[in-house]
Amino acid sequence: AFVLSRIKPGTTLGKDFATVIKEEGLPVLPVGTHDRTAYAAALSSCQTIFEYEGPSGKAHQEMLTLLAAVKNMK
Repeated sequence: AFVLSRIKPGTTLGKDFATVIKEEGLPVLPVGTHDRTAYAAALSSCQTIFEYEGPSGKAHQEMLTLLAAVKNMK
């Protein structure tokens, strides 16, 4: 399945892209990631987002939601 990543908040580009993919009959996970500085900061610190950001962080929560969606794929 496709995962939309680095979606810009406040834009419709991610939604539009998901629509095009679905129209082609390809699977798209209902969740993705947004363009957050925490992802780049974690990478440059040689850490995962879970190590870099606490459980209340947006990127941390986003990744937990994405992992749950992948686990529930059939």
